[in-house]
Amino acid sequence: MISNLESPKDDFLSFVRSLSNNSNLHYSTEVASSEKEIGFRNVALCNFIKSFGNIENDPTEVLDFYFDLCSLEMNCQELSEAFLFLAKVALKEEIAVHPNQYTIAVWSPKLNKKGNSYKGIRFLEDFTTKSEFSIF
Repeated sequence: MISNLESPKDDFLSFVRSLSNNSNLHYSTEVASSEKEIGFRNVALCNFIKSFGNIENDPTEVLDFYFDLCSLEMNCQELSEAFLFLAKVALKEEIAVHPNQYTIAVWSPKLNKKGNSYKGIRFLEDFTTKSEFSIF
């Protein structure tokens, strides 16, 4: 979204406001700042994925946007109104992306011990093994 939108944070916020029918939604600077201070794994994963060439933008810019997304303040009703369509799509979804080649979304109701889609993860493992494509 960073590469494709003029103002990703504002555009995403406008999008969620329209989905939830609430123009008073905001990002929490306190939560975003806290996430930025302790998000070491997110920083590591973002740089790891970038090392495979699967993130176009500067990791700092990507993480800044991500941490703001995590800080969106919504109550349960606003959240359900905005994102109910996702619940209708899948109970738990896993996504693999290889830019300019493929995007795969898999899901199943059965979850593994880590809370991930059991059959989805098995499929992605088989797919990457047989195709020799990376999911990062």
